[in-house]
Amino acid sequence: MNILEFVFMMLIYKDDKSNGKYRDNNASGFTLIELLVVIIMIGILGAIALPAFLSQAAKARQSEAKSFVGAINRAQQAYMMERLEFADSVERLDLVRNKKSQYYSYSFVVTQTQGSVVAIPLVEDTGKTYTGAATLYQNKALVKTIICESPQQGSEIQKVPEWDATNSALFCPDPMNNITN
Repeated sequence: MNILEFVFMMLIYKDDKSNGKYRDNNASGFTLIELLVVIIMIGILGAIALPAFLSQAAKARQSEAKSFVGAINRAQQAYMMERLEFADSVERLDLVRNKKSQYYSYSFVVTQTQGSVVAIPLVEDTGKTYTGAATLYQNKALVKTIICESPQQGSEIQKVPEWDATNSALFCPDPMNNITN
């Protein structure tokens, strides 16, 4: 007899009030063993499901930051082509009116040849830091972009991507990783 058969027999056939005799077909209610088994099963399922749920919520927040940094990069490209300068705020980009995030704060760093944005989680250890940049490559009249991600959650790296003139490319600050396709 395996453990499942034993539990099944305890749940179906035994009644604590009958001193080990088989349960009367007219008896109703739950035994203490039945209730304990159900509570243990709910606890096990909860222990498995809760971490997976929390992980998916963090991924959704990070996805918001990545997509917004990418949208800012594209808007910076268009803004540079129209006005020959980079925007220093979301309002000047006219990207999204009244864009407020519950999870990230966005700050701009603008130079003559680069428009960058840094996305930092508002609550520590709840998300990764992201940074992006659109850079004007003046020799070829070309605007290049990049999106970088911190390697772990909670790191508040506030550096922006830098331009490598010898290779004509943007690169992520250490220890961030390039996630641009």
